[in-house]
Amino acid sequence: MLVGGREMIFGVIVSGRGLSVDAAVPSYRGYRYPGEVIAHCVWLYHRFPLSLRDVEELMLERGLILIG
Repeated sequence: MLVGGREMIFGVIVSGRGLSVDAAVPSYRGYRYPGEVIAHCVWLYHRFPLSLRDVEELMLERGLILIG
């Protein structure tokens, strides 16, 4: 799919030969927590072999109480 003369692959806009990539900013409108918190939790969950409970405990250590 072309977007503004650039190709969009899996929600990422690739310009040229893939040398520069502009990530599409996800919308977290209507969610309980700010997008930065959600993005960080998702990154922790997928980057490290953690369970959702482990991610919740890590966020609790940082002073964030996540109510699921």
